[in-house]
Amino acid sequence: MAPGPTCPLWRAPFKTGGCCPSLDVLARTVAQHTNLRLLDQEEVTPHYARTLQAWRRAFHANLASVRALGYDERFIRMWDYYLCYCEGGFAEGFTGLHQLLYARPGQHQGSREGS
Repeated sequence: MAPGPTCPLWRAPFKTGGCCPSLDVLARTVAQHTNLRLLDQEEVTPHYARTLQAWRRAFHANLASVRALGYDERFIRMWDYYLCYCEGGFAEGFTGLHQLLYARPGQHQGSREGS
């Protein structure tokens, strides 16, 4: 099933309604509406796939607690599927995650180079 609003996962009860703008859209929007400058950019996509793996392992290690909170088997299967679905998207590069560091003109604090 294609990702997006038609995919059942996008309407799942635990979905927070996130927004996934492209880097191009972000750059154009920042340029049009602010005077911020991009100081640094890092792609953290592979790290996020591993993060989702860790979340899934932790979820499975705590199923007794999840059930004690009142969540049923349907929810557990949906959450497991959602974590796997997201991990696959990041692992295959279909979904990306970037950390962007912006600053006002003349400010360089916080850059990785320490300038």
